[in-house]
Amino acid sequence: MQISLNLKQNAFHTLYQAMVDFRNAKQEEKSPHSFDHMDHTLILKDINGKQYFHLNDRFTRPPKYYDFKFCILHLIQALELLLKDKLQMDEPDSIFTENSRTKTITLTEAIKKIIRINPTLFDKQQLSILFQAKYLRNTIEHFEVNWSEEQFEKTTKQLFSAIILVCYQIYNIRLSEYYSFDSWKESEDDIVNIITALTQKDFNDSALEDVVSTWLQRNQEDTLIFCISCGNVSVSSILKKCIICGQETDKELLALLSSLGGT
Repeated sequence: MQISLNLKQNAFHTLYQAMVDFRNAKQEEKSPHSFDHMDHTLILKDINGKQYFHLNDRFTRPPKYYDFKFCILHLIQALELLLKDKLQMDEPDSIFTENSRTKTITLTEAIKKIIRINPTLFDKQQLSILFQAKYLRNTIEHFEVNWSEEQFEKTTKQLFSAIILVCYQIYNIRLSEYYSFDSWKESEDDIVNIITALTQKDFNDSALEDVVSTWLQRNQEDTLIFCISCGNVSVSSILKKCIICGQETDKELLALLSSLGGT
């Protein structure tokens, strides 16, 4: 059996898997155990309420909400594939590095090339999410993460919002329609419910939006961009740090955004 996927098919297959990961992460784990996040061990309470730690050298599977990690990684991969597919449609050799037909350009280079073709495709907020995707991927894959479940979910939604824009702007695709039918089951695909969940805002989002809105009213010359630390669009270009969590932003990113423009 031969498996064959072109760039576009690979991108939307990966994006579908990201939504499956999101669904898994949101499913409640029903178990008599709790999870110790520092030691990565399970804790069991007996009928008297006494705790026992299951300590051994074997792998202890984390709770389902750890699948947010895979969701973010798949979203970033899907984003990169979508942008490279667009470049390949316009100019087949543009996705490869110089003098190579096997090694493709980085995500950052793909974004830059897309902007050269269509400078008004993304605003600075959206560009900040796209450019910081590589930092997210590097942190998750090669370093360590110590985020709350809420931070993971918020970052997931920010990335997904950027992908929704890419799909609509480049392919004229609305994801809720694109994934609406499961041809294997010949029925509606429940992944559409995940798309709805990924685009919905909760109370906390609304409260943070009030903070952001008030800041922009008082500082109308400022531009806010995506914060990799807390997952909000809340980094002040004037202060060079997040107005929500206080995390300083990367100077290289600010310089890059300034050089590329954006609305």
